[in-house]
Amino acid sequence: MSETARSLTFVVAALAMAGVAWFVRPPDNLTPEEMRSAKLNTPFYPDFKDPNVPTSIQVVGFNEDQAVSRIFAVELKDGLWRLPSYNNYPADGADRLAKTATSLIGVVREEFIPGGETQHEVFGVVDPLEKDSTKLKGRGQRVTLAKDSDVLLDLIIGKQVRERPGHRYLRRPDEKSVYVAKINPDLSTKFSDWVETNLLKVSRDELTSVEIDNYSIAEGNDGLARIVPGDVVRLSHEKSFDPWKLDGLDDPEKEVDATKTNELVNALVDLKLTGVRPKPPGLNADLTIDRKIVKQKAQLTLLANEMSSKGFVPGPGKTEDEPDRLYSKLGEVRLASNKGLAYTLRFGEVFNGSEAEIESGVEDKKEAQEGEQPKSDEPKSSRYLLVSVAFDESLLGPRPEKPEPPADLDAEPAKPATETTPEKSTSAPDKGDSPQEDNQGNCGQETNQPVGDQQPLPGDQPAAAALENPAPNPTAGQPDPAVEKARLQQEYEAKLTKYEADLKDWESKSKAGKERSEELNRRFGTWYYVISADVIQKLRLTREQLIKAKSAPGGADAAGGGLPPGLGLPGGLPGGILPGQPASRNAGVPDPANEVPDEEPLTEDKTPQEGQSPDNASPPETTQEEAAKPETPTKPQEPAPGADQPAPVEEPAAVDSEPQQPAPPDLPENG
Repeated sequence: MSETARSLTFVVAALAMAGVAWFVRPPDNLTPEEMRSAKLNTPFYPDFKDPNVPTSIQVVGFNEDQAVSRIFAVELKDGLWRLPSYNNYPADGADRLAKTATSLIGVVREEFIPGGETQHEVFGVVDPLEKDSTKLKGRGQRVTLAKDSDVLLDLIIGKQVRERPGHRYLRRPDEKSVYVAKINPDLSTKFSDWVETNLLKVSRDELTSVEIDNYSIAEGNDGLARIVPGDVVRLSHEKSFDPWKLDGLDDPEKEVDATKTNELVNALVDLKLTGVRPKPPGLNADLTIDRKIVKQKAQLTLLANEMSSKGFVPGPGKTEDEPDRLYSKLGEVRLASNKGLAYTLRFGEVFNGSEAEIESGVEDKKEAQEGEQPKSDEPKSSRYLLVSVAFDESLLGPRPEKPEPPADLDAEPAKPATETTPEKSTSAPDKGDSPQEDNQGNCGQETNQPVGDQQPLPGDQPAAAALENPAPNPTAGQPDPAVEKARLQQEYEAKLTKYEADLKDWESKSKAGKERSEELNRRFGTWYYVISADVIQKLRLTREQLIKAKSAPGGADAAGGGLPPGLGLPGGLPGGILPGQPASRNAGVPDPANEVPDEEPLTEDKTPQEGQSPDNASPPETTQEEAAKPETPTKPQEPAPGADQPAPVEEPAAVDSEPQQPAPPDLPENG
């Protein structure tokens, strides 16, 4: 860098520092007393440190175009945050107020502006509540925080300081001095910033049905309306992920228009309020007419006139037992929630108004001159709405029912039909009835049973036949009564435990639903709501608007029936089966059952096939050399009593692929 450039840089920096010093310098014309009273570098309200202490906030703004002051206030009354300027409508004010208060704590007087009251209009710190009509210019925004009647902070916030972001001109209403301070107030006088704008607070997953009742109204001479029934369109589904179904849609070539249905549900879930109005006395929270207040025909007429101006008329109940109620000129939309809540929405007339008129119904005080249009806050189109909620426990599903204990649970265990068993019989058994007695009585004699084999061979003497087919036992195959009772007891206790858990869950949902219904009715019960006028186009739909022609099924599979089974898979179907070939249990694996079917088990009156032992066990393992030798006869087997099959022809034993048991040793012959 050259010496000249370096010198110019120092000169510019010096001039900048001098400018800053001149801008923030104390005024030359301040006396020492004024300097002391200016309280520079001290907070405006040093005692205000806790943002949670205030119980009220008031923000006053001024519209110079319309010369109108607007007062917005939030107060804690009877334990609830309310909006006094909106007929004490409930507000969600605690968090918002604390946020606003935090932005105002510790605001310091950084610079003193001389001139006093003469500078108020220049810097925009004229009190917006000033009653002098000649002072309409330069009015600022006044914010007041208080705890009950004690003022914690009161400031008039003026214009922003030029080229100093975050700095504004301020003054206290009880002082004439103007200061510069760094402040970024989080102030809002918008109704929607202080209230819960989600009107229904219902989610998509909760809705189980939407019913649009398109009735019309014919007014009678007695002041009550006559309802002319119209088409009722009802959409419903059981689960949130199930498609919506339309009652009465039985045309196979028609289906529910999913796009229209989603728009309808989205409009209900996102329904936003933009303003409120108090309802006239004489209406209950469920919008039935309170006959304790509306006792005479003249009172009913006044109520009818008031409600009719907003699109609602009183009429008789739908049943003889139902009291007179309120109807809408545009029908109703009814919603059902799986939390047990049944909503009814009644849509009223359309009206146009400014933001202030939409929010609270209060018209701006300044009368517009003939032909004059407001420069800001253009009128908007809105619509009145009435909402009521009822709790219906049937929407929670059936109440769990307590299971009945089994009838056999308390009964005495059944005793066996006979006390005797073949093993404990005291009568003289027939020869061979007991295997133990047969072995003892025929010690050393041939039993036609190999040593160590517990199963008798078919064709044995009557003793073996008796062992194979013991005498019928009345209690055989029946469960032990004590075991069966224990099983029934266990099943009943499991059902009882599940019932108690389901009942507790159902009762918890019922309690929550009742409390939620009461809370919402306290909120909805005394108010008209104002919503955007165009919402009705998405909510009040006809049956024809919700139905469309069924879409043709797409894809090659749908058109041509798809690929044959197994094609397109590597190697065909599992097991190597080609399409059209019947599948085997063990496809691709040799199955001995293909030669000896499982479906034909041996019975007592059939001779076992060659190569198979009498008790269906695997035949003895034989080698080819042994199969070639002539078999050494032992004692020829005698046919079983009553056997009607010829003895099988002696053939060499077939070689079995399965492992075989070793052949039993030869038994000595009798005699």
